[in-house]
Amino acid sequence: MPKQPTKPIPGGKSLEMTMRDVMDGLADSACQMAYSSATLNMEILSLAAPQQNALATRRAPVVAVSAARSQNIVDYLIRRESNLAYRTATA
Repeated sequence: MPKQPTKPIPGGKSLEMTMRDVMDGLADSACQMAYSSATLNMEILSLAAPQQNALATRRAPVVAVSAARSQNIVDYLIRRESNLAYRTATA
């Protein structure tokens, strides 16, 4: 039976060499941009203070919690969730 041609499995060393090539290319591009004679002009469109978002200034309603909580935490959580569902349904 003839041998099947095998593909080389990319390992850690080949990945490292690829990343080194990429980093060298990025360094070359950065040096070229740093030493290029063409100046890059940027135009400032406007100088204005940012507007405040209307949602950021509104406060959420405060819900009062009674001090007399049940000792049974499950019962308390069920009552709290049903009370919250009632409030959201009527709002």
